[in-house]
Amino acid sequence: MQDKTKKIIAVAAGAVASAIAIVKAVPIIVGPKDIVDHFTELGFAEYMKYMGSFIILMVILFWIPKTHRIALLFLTAYFGGALSADISHHTPCYIILIILSLFWIAAYLRDKSTFVVPSEPK
Repeated sequence: MQDKTKKIIAVAAGAVASAIAIVKAVPIIVGPKDIVDHFTELGFAEYMKYMGSFIILMVILFWIPKTHRIALLFLTAYFGGALSADISHHTPCYIILIILSLFWIAAYLRDKSTFVVPSEPK
């Protein structure tokens, strides 16, 4: 695959993942009744504004070259926890899987060194 094609796919995957994550984060911050009820059932109602703000902050940091690695780590941790909570409460979780997959595809195509462990410590 050519570098230009990889860059286009990386930007597209990252943009779609970012858009979906932000669309999911805004209602968490605003707190409509059905979202509040869901988070209350999960036991996270008092943390909703923090969680929504965290998602938006991490999406912003994902697009900054110097912070994209730590943002990917935190996004993976957050959405991994969300996946676990949804699975344990028998809630559909396919959107979380799509978001995580797209962020990882974007990160890999953007900078493969994100996933490389150096063989020798510096």
